[in-house]
Amino acid sequence: MKVQPNIIKRKSYKLVWLVLAVCVVVAGLFLPTKYYVETPGGAYQVSKYFKIDQPQSHSGGFYFTAVSIRPAMVFDYLTNSWRSFSELVPKKEIDGDNTTEEHNKVEQFYMADSINNAVYFAAKTAHVPVKKTFEGIYVMDVLASSDFKGKLAVGDVINQVDGHTFHDSKELIAYFAGVKLGQTIRIGVQRAGRTQVISGQATKLPETKRVGIGITLTEKSRVTSTPAVHADITDIGGPSAGLMFTLELYQQLAHQDIAQSRKIAGTGTIDETGHVGSIGGIDKKVAAAAKKGAKIFFAPSERLPGMTKRTTNYAEAVTAAKKLKTEMKIVPVKNFTDALNYLTQH
Repeated sequence: MKVQPNIIKRKSYKLVWLVLAVCVVVAGLFLPTKYYVETPGGAYQVSKYFKIDQPQSHSGGFYFTAVSIRPAMVFDYLTNSWRSFSELVPKKEIDGDNTTEEHNKVEQFYMADSINNAVYFAAKTAHVPVKKTFEGIYVMDVLASSDFKGKLAVGDVINQVDGHTFHDSKELIAYFAGVKLGQTIRIGVQRAGRTQVISGQATKLPETKRVGIGITLTEKSRVTSTPAVHADITDIGGPSAGLMFTLELYQQLAHQDIAQSRKIAGTGTIDETGHVGSIGGIDKKVAAAAKKGAKIFFAPSERLPGMTKRTTNYAEAVTAAKKLKTEMKIVPVKNFTDALNYLTQH
């Protein structure tokens, strides 16, 4: 029996088209989307990221947790509902109007500020000499309507306006109360270690209708203590590790073994008064801590406007722990003292 050559050719063409079609479908699955995908990250031992200029008597035991975030592909979008503790988040919700580079700068600033607050409060609580020095106004965003758009940049530190210096952001805002619409403003900034003077006109701010330069700002400070504390965290951003930093630093500065060989994880921002603030992605952080084998997990219990008891960080952490069927104890905390008291009493 003989097979006609044209039949073989038709089969070959069909096979080629089938292979091409499969390749197109597979390639399409890895096209980018307008989302990020958030999944459990890791649990990291705090003591490995800090060094204190004193002999270490007690260290270790405390872990901060992180969320892994990366651009979502079409494949992630289609299969996200099949994965536990995986969440699709619109890029706009995370980056805002900033570029990815600008977003990363802000996240690194939040981390640095978290470290400062942790050092400051831990040192004060441990009765160790500590000093906080105002360095300037950190630019977090420049409004599209601002005359300084394209002139000021995210990460700039404002230390002078029209020759005037300030001790905090309140003084800066008070200065602009006397500025007129369209008035030329000269701003001195630190950028990449260099001093620059940038000029532009005052504009009407869209929400408040007040006159200003149209930036989102926060204060930048430097904290020094005796003994000195050195931090080396370059690949993780955000403020959510503040509580765990503070616990580890207090343990070392106060020479008190509050961890007592336990593996303790948690999350929550910290301010200079010791208040523990809410964070995002706590279910994923609980999953990361459970995987690490933590026995205790501290979760912020503050109830922000719009939150119900079921939507606080603590409530979400308890739900996640039940889903994981972990024996890890979820402990609610409003401030540093809550965490310290729990550790010393249990």
